[in-house]
Amino acid sequence: MNKNLQIVYFVLSIIGMVDAYYLVLLHYEPGACLGQSQTLFGLSIDCGYVLRSEYSKIGSIPIAFFGLMYYLMVFLSLYFDKQIINQFNKRQMPYTHLHVIFILTSIGLLFTSVLLFLLFFIIKVICSYCLISAITTITLFILTFREIKKMK
Repeated sequence: MNKNLQIVYFVLSIIGMVDAYYLVLLHYEPGACLGQSQTLFGLSIDCGYVLRSEYSKIGSIPIAFFGLMYYLMVFLSLYFDKQIINQFNKRQMPYTHLHVIFILTSIGLLFTSVLLFLLFFIIKVICSYCLISAITTITLFILTFREIKKMK
């Protein structure tokens, strides 16, 4: 992976971590984002409503926390790229850190798709911070998919 692309990956993972961390904070802040509803293309934009919906957590853990862990794992996979490659080489496995990131972003894309479905068709309210996370995940997946295809 060239240096410029690696910088893009780092920036996207940092954007994702900051966004997810902010959503975790909002989740635990009573009254956060309440009364800040807007409308766009007939859909309501209200992060407070989304953050308090029954779909905003798994058990007692906010979904945004899982997003934070996801972006952290992508970041760490980039940061420790040489160590990951060395471990694969020791085991004579033809993989790189990009394969690890591809697995992570594939899972992230799947999770994001489910969450977008919930936002648009079940809750019918959009959270702009959730959309930032979705765009970040989709971009990371597309970049990784493209890089993996180049390797073949």
